[in-house]
Amino acid sequence: MNESIKFSGEEEVNKSYVMSFFACRETEITVEGKVKSIMLEGCKKVTLYVDSVVSEINVMNCSSIKIFAKTALRMVTAESTNELVVNLNQATKNCTVTTTCTRSVWVRYPKIGADDTDNDNANWIRMPVAETFESKISKTDVLETLAIECLE
Repeated sequence: MNESIKFSGEEEVNKSYVMSFFACRETEITVEGKVKSIMLEGCKKVTLYVDSVVSEINVMNCSSIKIFAKTALRMVTAESTNELVVNLNQATKNCTVTTTCTRSVWVRYPKIGADDTDNDNANWIRMPVAETFESKISKTDVLETLAIECLE
């Protein structure tokens, strides 16, 4: 990474703050504490470390993004983004990931009962978010759409 940015303390991090980052390149961003939401737009090769996000992390028009959530993360939304990895732990693995027009989105999380600090890949699950869908009209005239699972 070319640049590291760290936000901490009550003057920089507050649960009512919305943090927005635009056109970051090869940057490591660390947010210590609780914020309302975080937005990345037009960023490339960014790693984001967060303690707690009340609402969501929104990733738009980005590529090669890695997110690491520590204590609380309800939702990650990604739009027009390539290569996003959402790294969760036992405290954050109930996070919802919503994607629109995205490619190569992965969610990585520990197996049930695994230690979050264990770096042994055998204790972690890495799953792709579906990119391909099949839609067809059912016999009851309802449009049904199913995700087609892909293999790594």
